[in-house]
Amino acid sequence: MKKLLLLSLVIGLASLSCKKDKLSSKPALTFLSYSTSEINKQIPGMIMYINVKDGDGDVEQNIYFQIILKSKTLKDTVPFEPRQMPKLEASKGTRLDAEIQMTLARTDLDVAYTGGPWDSVNYRLYINDNAGNISDTIVTPKLPIRN
Repeated sequence: MKKLLLLSLVIGLASLSCKKDKLSSKPALTFLSYSTSEINKQIPGMIMYINVKDGDGDVEQNIYFQIILKSKTLKDTVPFEPRQMPKLEASKGTRLDAEIQMTLARTDLDVAYTGGPWDSVNYRLYINDNAGNISDTIVTPKLPIRN
């Protein structure tokens, strides 16, 4: 009886470990990095690296972002801005796990910035897919602004 129980347990664990990771039809974003470690007057822009996952691969619409400045309460007044998603090598019905690059211009880095010499900026992001599924909103790490 003990051998049968042990054998059943081993077979059960083996079958669970062999299952493919299941991606949800709800898209998911993960912040990876910035192309710079700080923002200053000499930086004309930067790139934000983001991982996008989607179980059915239909994220070809927009990625939405909102600027958050430490010195301002802009997050309450600045709406989310849409940006066109880059073309991804995926088609509807296939799993998507890709890294995208979101290029931000100087105006995206410090909109309405009038703060002191030590401020910071970060971003809130979300994405939706063609089926209307919306990802959770993520908040990127703070990036120092140096004048």
